[in-house]
Amino acid sequence: MDVDPSRPRTPPSGHPTDTSPWVPDASVRGAVGLALHRLIAERLAADPGAVLAAARRNLATMRRANDDGSADGWLDAWEVLLDGPLDRLTAVMADPRQAARDLRQSSPFAGVLSPKERWAALRRVRRRGGAPRGA
Repeated sequence: MDVDPSRPRTPPSGHPTDTSPWVPDASVRGAVGLALHRLIAERLAADPGAVLAAARRNLATMRRANDDGSADGWLDAWEVLLDGPLDRLTAVMADPRQAARDLRQSSPFAGVLSPKERWAALRRVRRRGGAPRGA
């Protein structure tokens, strides 16, 4: 088989290097966020010190980047949750309702999951058509 060097090679759909133009709609993005935060909640239960430390560092970075104050309400809400009981934090992280979905849009948990874990969660949500289990 001859390979045409002028034709770009594309990875299979869902592969970590997939650059296809698939853009999830709002319901799928919400489902992905919920699935990711449920995984993060599991990690939080296993290693609360490390996960909370990462989230607090990220939150501080997010505050510095929020020059106009437009995200203050969301960042304040995360701070209250991070400083409160773990069961309350994990309940919000796994809550499928709109208020929790909105809060997850400014999540301080970047870097808690590996890229491989994030892609696996995305593939699971895509296979199920956008709805994580328990939603």
